Amino acid sequence: MSVVDYIEWFVNRTKQHKRYRQMLANETPMATMLIEAPTGMGKTFLVKKMRYLAEKARHPVVHIDFRTRRPYDTLWLTRYARHQISPLLHNPDEIFSDLNEVVNRFTDMNMVVLRQKNAVATIVQRGQPPREVYVDFRDLEKTMLYLDEPEIRNLCFDLGISYDHLRGVTLRERVNSLIQDSHRLDLLGDLVVWGAEELSSFSWWHEMDQLPAETADASPTTAGGAITDNGGDFQPLGEDAKRLALKQINRAFRKAIADIQQTHRLVFLIDSYEDHTDEAEEWMHQNLVLPLVDRQYSNMLLVIAGQDTPEYNEYKPLIGKTGLAPFTKEHVGEYFGKRNIIEEDIDKIYTYCRGMPGILATMADMASMEEEDDDDW
Repeated sequence: MSVVDYIEWFVNRTKQHKRYRQMLANETPMATMLIEAPTGMGKTFLVKKMRYLAEKARHPVVHIDFRTRRPYDTLWLTRYARHQISPLLHNPDEIFSDLNEVVNRFTDMNMVVLRQKNAVATIVQRGQPPREVYVDFRDLEKTMLYLDEPEIRNLCFDLGISYDHLRGVTLRERVNSLIQDSHRLDLLGDLVVWGAEELSSFSWWHEMDQLPAETADASPTTAGGAITDNGGDFQPLGEDAKRLALKQINRAFRKAIADIQQTHRLVFLIDSYEDHTDEAEEWMHQNLVLPLVDRQYSNMLLVIAGQDTPEYNEYKPLIGKTGLAPFTKEHVGEYFGKRNIIEEDIDKIYTYCRGMPGILATMADMASMEEEDDDDW
């Protein structure tokens, strides 16, 4: 069964089809369509038809089906969306470079620490303009080991990092974990300023004119200098650190999506919403729904289909909801006709399937099966 065959069998759903085409052509203020219907009513069939139409019009499409039981956390969803969008972009590496840089902060941490001995940080001291300095991780660790555990706890509190979620058992291991987390969470500048104010007798950074020649960003890059995703796993983080990490990844993702909309109309299709994870729900809300209703996105549409759909009553002017009615007897006959199945007793077929597309499709599959002899054993 080819995709074209599958799409050509499409019948009914005229109302939803018309509304979707209006959204696709940007002819309506509606930016989001919610499709809510029981199982077997053809939601997936309809979503696949929508995907076909968008791809035919050369619009980048992100199609997520929660039935496939993927991890569906922020990192997976972000990468999956990037993967589906990239083929239709002229410069995907450049568009997603900033996002990849942020993702790399929170993945393959040990590899990055081994390759990167120092980092550039922006510091803001009282009465002085912001300026960039570089921090040697080894020197910083030696300096911080002059602190005792209560002082490290106070430092973590001021940075918004949970001391109890730092990795390691010894004070040295926890200090190293704090440095790594501060770097990945873009808090390195805050850490060194705190140290300079609390322990002014120690050197916490070096000026940029002292920067070693071998200092380099550990993130892999393309020939054009764009940063690529290192493909690593999301490292274990405490609750506070993870919250900051997800916030930065989502912010970078939204920026990339907004940039893409300058030249492309984006389509996000969500199927089997009822099987979503809590983190996926938050990812959709922060990166798709809110930017749409706040009009941060002006060239994107979103379709969410499921046995149940989110309640977005406060966003009514921009979000429309529809259901799916059972097929009529005429639709049943039309569907069998499109599949070139000769069936004289359409009344019986209609009575049996009760107009439910899922049952009807199964009956059509069975009717079109050809008997084959078993191979000799």
